[in-house]
This record gives sequence, structure tokens and C-alpha cells, in this order.
Amino acid sequence: FYWGWWISWAPFVGTFLARISRGRTILNVLLYSMTVPFCYALVWFVTFGGAGLRMHHRAAFLEKVGLEQYNNADYFLHTSAGFRPSSAGKCFDVPASLPGTPYAALYETNAFVSPVCLFSYSDDAGYWFDLMNSYHGMGPFLSAVSIATIMLYFVTSS
Repeated sequence: FYWGWWISWAPFVGTFLARISRGRTILNVLLYSMTVPFCYALVWFVTFGGAGLRMHHRAAFLEKVGLEQYNNADYFLHTSAGFRPSSAGKCFDVPASLPGTPYAALYETNAFVSPVCLFSYSDDAGYWFDLMNSYHGMGPFLSAVSIATIMLYFVTSS
């Protein structure tokens, strides 16, 4: 639900970008608000997309080996209801499972950044509603945008 997340956060990000872009040149705004986030998203999707592909290929390989050696394709896949690895369900397993030490920093970064972002987003929401409250003539439209944004927020964060 990647694009739904972008749509739900568009009002917050738009007001934030407008606030920090005052006094900057068009080149600076384009460079720092489009190019840098694009490069970050590219690295993010390459890293985690590659990890997902690696996990998929590993599962296909284990299925093939289980079928050849034990005549059971599910031998290594552990799909029984009673089996649950100790690390199952943790959201930081992907950075920890990546090979090499450069990815070890992702684990600590994610654990530190997640709580900080929570407080930052709640502050941005208050600022956005204060800003929209100053435009008195656009009440019904802004109310509809606010309701749609809040609904998308709860859909994407649950």
C-alpha cells in the first residue's frame, strides 16, 4: 500500500516543503526535495527488494532440495502450525539477515529513527491543522481533505 501512504501524507509533506523552501532558489528546491529523496528511495528499494528476492530464491532452492533428497517439497520450509522460529514477527529481521557488516548499521538506525519519526509526525499534524484553520473560506473542501487524509492514515498505519 505504498502509494496510499504517499497520498495520506501529502498534505503534511507539502506544507513542510513549502515552509522550508522559503528563500531558496528553484534549483535548490528541486535538488533537495526531489533528487535526494529519490536516491534514498532507490537505495531502500534496491536493498530490501534484493533481500526479498534472495529470500524467495532461497525458499525455492530449499523446496527443490527437499523434493530431491527427502521426496517432500516442504521438508525444509517448516510450514506446520507448531513451528515458529524465535525471531518470527519482528520488523527488524530483514536488516539483521542481510550479509556483511555494512547492513548492520541499518538495524541500529531503524531502531533509533522509528520513535523519533512518531513524535515528529504528531507535531506536523498539529501544525497542519493550525495552518488550515487560518483559511476560513475553504472550510468544506479542507474538511473533506482532512477526513480523507485521516482515513488513509489509519488504513496505512494499522
